[in-house]
Amino acid sequence: MLLDEIDAIQNSGLGATLIWRSVCGYYRSSGNADGCPTILSFVVLPVILNEDLREVVTSTYKSSGIRKFESKFDKQIDLLFSIQERAQAMLDLSRRSLALSLSTGLLTLSTESALLWPRSMTFTRALPSEVLTLASAAEKLGVWAQQTSIRELCYSLRLEL
Repeated sequence: MLLDEIDAIQNSGLGATLIWRSVCGYYRSSGNADGCPTILSFVVLPVILNEDLREVVTSTYKSSGIRKFESKFDKQIDLLFSIQERAQAMLDLSRRSLALSLSTGLLTLSTESALLWPRSMTFTRALPSEVLTLASAAEKLGVWAQQTSIRELCYSLRLEL
């Protein structure tokens, strides 16, 4: 049972969808003007696929931003510090998910600027509620990333540049 759940969560198809929704959030937040830095695609899965972190993302208003998200960890600061380790552990899954999102046409990569662009913003709602929750949280993370610099985002999430 537990292994089935792990396989269901850690598949590159779901990862590709979550990265795409994050890029869509970033793009929409920029007024459909800016592509999303590729490096941010390696932050999405470690945050969104962790239940404790995801719960804080979903309970924080989109308009509140990454600083409000960060402030909710005053008693669980170790959870923020765990994102770096999670990012390293999920590097292969993130890489495969990004490759799948590019090969299936969900995203386009500008090789000159290393920016990701959504090829479509249309998202079906005919999915299980759990997937919709994950996708919504990923999109919110993309919005927050667009509202701040990469350096500030890394500081807030305790990531090494």
